[in-house]
Amino acid sequence: MPDSGRGYLSKIFNDDWVFRHGFEDPQGNGARVGDLLEHGLIVVEPGQSLRVAAKAMHASGLTHLPVSAAQAPVRLAEIVGTLTEESLARRAIHGRIGEDDAVADHMGPPLPIVGRGQYVRDIIDTIRPGGAALVLDHGLPCGVIGWREIAGIVSA
Repeated sequence: MPDSGRGYLSKIFNDDWVFRHGFEDPQGNGARVGDLLEHGLIVVEPGQSLRVAAKAMHASGLTHLPVSAAQAPVRLAEIVGTLTEESLARRAIHGRIGEDDAVADHMGPPLPIVGRGQYVRDIIDTIRPGGAALVLDHGLPCGVIGWREIAGIVSA
């Protein structure tokens, strides 16, 4: 017998949760996260070398790469961390990194999430701490947005 949804009240019936997971778009006008995505989802695996990850980062122009424990299509729960350009640079400066090191040895926590249809103005506080956020569309990761993409509004 189906339940009443009582156990899901804090999620499914919460507009903020629905918007952040990309299930619905807020009403109104303005620049939306999805308008600024320049790439689809690009991920690296925990066991891949930093050489491979750095090439992907350089080729895409992304400063943050989600680390996924699974092949595409990737689910949110499969994102296990993030590799950042800043972290790699800091470790390289101090000689604490090797190009054959595994991504898992240098990754940080997963990025916070935002919905593809959310207004850019509403995600600034989410992006501020780490410089980027993982974008979801109907609950599935579909890209990464950071300050570089947001600054693109100026040139649009």
